[in-house]
Amino acid sequence: GDRRHRAAHRRPIGQYGAMSEFAEILAAPGVEEHCELRSGLGFMAYHGGNLEWLTDVIAERAAERSGASFYAVRQPEGMRRHLPSTRVRPAESPMLVAPLPTVVGQVADAGKDSPAAAEAPSSGSWRKAAVIALVVLLGLVWLVSRQFQTGPAEPQTTASEPHALAVLPFENLTRDPEQDYFTDGITEDLITDLSKLSSLRVVARSSVMAYRNNMDTDHQIGLELGVRYIVRGSVQRAGQRLRINVRLTDAREDRNRWAERYDRELSDIFRMQDEITARVVAALEIELAPGERQRLTRRYVTSVEAYDEFLRGLDLMGRRSGGENDMAKTHFEQAIALEPRFARAHAGLAQAYAQDAVYNRGPKVTQSLARAETLARKGLEIDDTLPQLRFVIGMVEMFNGNLETAMAEAVHAIELKPSYADGYGLLARIMHFAGRPEEGREALAQAIGLNPRVPSLYRFVDGALLYQLDRDDEAIVQLTESVNVSPNLLLSLL
Repeated sequence: GDRRHRAAHRRPIGQYGAMSEFAEILAAPGVEEHCELRSGLGFMAYHGGNLEWLTDVIAERAAERSGASFYAVRQPEGMRRHLPSTRVRPAESPMLVAPLPTVVGQVADAGKDSPAAAEAPSSGSWRKAAVIALVVLLGLVWLVSRQFQTGPAEPQTTASEPHALAVLPFENLTRDPEQDYFTDGITEDLITDLSKLSSLRVVARSSVMAYRNNMDTDHQIGLELGVRYIVRGSVQRAGQRLRINVRLTDAREDRNRWAERYDRELSDIFRMQDEITARVVAALEIELAPGERQRLTRRYVTSVEAYDEFLRGLDLMGRRSGGENDMAKTHFEQAIALEPRFARAHAGLAQAYAQDAVYNRGPKVTQSLARAETLARKGLEIDDTLPQLRFVIGMVEMFNGNLETAMAEAVHAIELKPSYADGYGLLARIMHFAGRPEEGREALAQAIGLNPRVPSLYRFVDGALLYQLDRDDEAIVQLTESVNVSPNLLLSLL
């Protein structure tokens, strides 16, 4: 109806548009000297590293065009130039500002000659300026944050679901913190395998890892995560021996459904993992869909050394810092050298380069995206059933502005891994760019149901979707909360 008509005119934050829109709004002294506008991937890259200064310019221009007096004011000593109320840092490496915020185009439409500009600033105009200032950097932070908080949208799950399950972090009985990567890798692999089953809803890793060393009962954790079943375990690695204990509990009825102890040679780890997954499935009396059993046992790796390098890479990549991500790439490359057909190592390396693009690390974002796509497509030649590979390609296509292709890849990833929380999150982001905010919020609700300790990045996406739906008050709540939860995000610079 009328709301849909208004939303259609409120274009997505970060939608791909003409570079002239940025050039028009950033027509301020010093922009030409410190910024280089580039097209090609639908984003603006600029040299000089003056991100804080640039965000202030955008906020100030947005405020001017909306008739409000709202923008960030920062003036460190000795760094005042170009604009009297901005902060400038010395030139560093190139920074990623985009995908292109079409809020620029919207603000530019409200020129000084418009009726809105002639009116006195109102609370509504201030509110709109606040929303503009908050969402203008949304494209910077997709997949950036892993901090947790309870969620913005109503998850599409209930605590009484018969096959809702959480795999809690396995305990490292080796007592050597240097082996945490290995224990966490065993946990993540079990989550990944069970997430491929359409008859299960499996809570995402980022939510369950918050329960490391947690002393709450299974019943309490089940209520908090909205699941009926809890898997706990421990790992002890000693030389070439590996011991894994696993227990499946019905949290609602507070009783064990299955428990097993495995004590074998380290070289038998892959068979152990397959057996554990199969026993959990059998204990839950799950009926597998066609093709699911084959996907559970398809590994394409026989080298324990390659698998160990892969797990080290996963651990480092999950920390999301530039130096550690570079180290992760080295481990993935070593895993591939040891086992060339190790598709998951190709996927991990592709994800590491995609992370570089999102964080604008390395010499050029375009090169990182191109490298991520090349690696993902190479991985697909080995195993076209890996959802992580589809995710990477979907993200690359989104940055390239090929939204239909990006959407198809995200959907394909979810089909391969029905409990893929970040897959639903990516789909929500693509729906936002495609001008389909209602469907975007439906996808985001699925993501939250699978990741109930909601990462603040989901709040960013939800805020952008609400803004697109002309629900400014709710958008401000979500975007402000995301900043409160993750104060170190770039958005807090506003």
